[in-house]
Amino acid sequence: MKRKSLAFIGWRFIFGRRGHHVPDDLARKAVRGAILSVAISLVPLLIVMQVSDGMIEGITARYIELSTYHLQVRSYSPASLDENLRQSILATPAVTGAWFEQRSAGVVFHQGHQEGVSIRALQPAFLADEATRQYMNLLAGELSLDKPVDALIGSALAENLEVGPGDAINLITMRTNQAGALFPRVSIFIIKGVVSAGYREIDAHWLLIPYQSAGRVMEADSSEKIIGVKIADPYTGSAQARERLHTRLAGSAQVHAWPEIERNLFASLANTRSILLLIMAITVIVAAVNVTSALSTLAMERSREIAILKCLGAKNIDIAMIFSLSGAFLGALGALLGCVAGILCGMQVNGLIYGIERVINASRRLFAGQAEAGAIRLLEPAYYLEKIPVGFDFRNIVTIVLLTIIVSFLAALFPARKAAKLIPLEVMRKHG
Repeated sequence: MKRKSLAFIGWRFIFGRRGHHVPDDLARKAVRGAILSVAISLVPLLIVMQVSDGMIEGITARYIELSTYHLQVRSYSPASLDENLRQSILATPAVTGAWFEQRSAGVVFHQGHQEGVSIRALQPAFLADEATRQYMNLLAGELSLDKPVDALIGSALAENLEVGPGDAINLITMRTNQAGALFPRVSIFIIKGVVSAGYREIDAHWLLIPYQSAGRVMEADSSEKIIGVKIADPYTGSAQARERLHTRLAGSAQVHAWPEIERNLFASLANTRSILLLIMAITVIVAAVNVTSALSTLAMERSREIAILKCLGAKNIDIAMIFSLSGAFLGALGALLGCVAGILCGMQVNGLIYGIERVINASRRLFAGQAEAGAIRLLEPAYYLEKIPVGFDFRNIVTIVLLTIIVSFLAALFPARKAAKLIPLEVMRKHG
């Protein structure tokens, strides 16, 4: 039999004849249940994929735009990182910005509060960069470092120190005298603004000061000087830009791309995503069991039709193919319905999460009597982004649909083999 004929018969087995009333037998109920189970199994898979991809995308964007840059240029001799080198970097194709930065660590004191801080001495032009302003949220004050004593402070650090714009803080760093002994160095800064990256892991210890103040605060031996570089396409063009810079600098400095700078972090995020998707994929495999059950029921209900087809010359392979294609049909329909529902839910994932938060907190107040307890946050800002970026990679969705169809096809092999083994004479005798 031709493949088109097999597909047509499989379609009729599942859905009945077009334009005629067909009784709603057990087989069709099982078929609808199988389609629904496949669709429902894909919804959490797509939501988890959207949440994990959105979180990774958001966290990565904040790191490379605010902390690691797209590329970093370093040298064993910090003095070689001069303005001539920066101008040479800016002249490289695809480079959109390059800024000096010096980093160190210290301790901040304010009215009995103290916190360890990561000191970043920045050029003011970095704060004016469009991508920087997109991800660095100004919560209070001004986003500028005009004076040598100006400082920007991370929101979590500001909360712990109980400071705000206009407050003075004491920054303690270490210096070395001529004898090689360490002594504390105290510097006073005025808070110009409170900033947040929307991800507290990044800005929990931020103390941003003007680059011109680095010399009086940091020791050259205990700090790190870099040139942070941004390019036009950091996600797909970082490797190529790194090679161009490496060639242009001719070994005078080292060039590092963002994937290698934060290799451990991004590998951890990718591994977590893979584990979550694997767990969710198991639900799709479980749903495929319903396809097997539905087609087994269909084979019993349609045994007379199968016998007639065999009497008309259909081979065992033809019958097996009819049921295998029927399994693929069920998987395809379930995948399409599940993807539509999953995409719609994923597009509203932030609203869904906030709605679940409100329901949980209202239930706690109503039933548990915990009115004074702190509200539960599913997206706790101390660990996650405060808002998940929404967006789907439709290549992944197409892959999920194809894999679902393949799994459903494989799940149909057992009932297909069972239907192919039916003996027409025994079926006719049974049905009289």
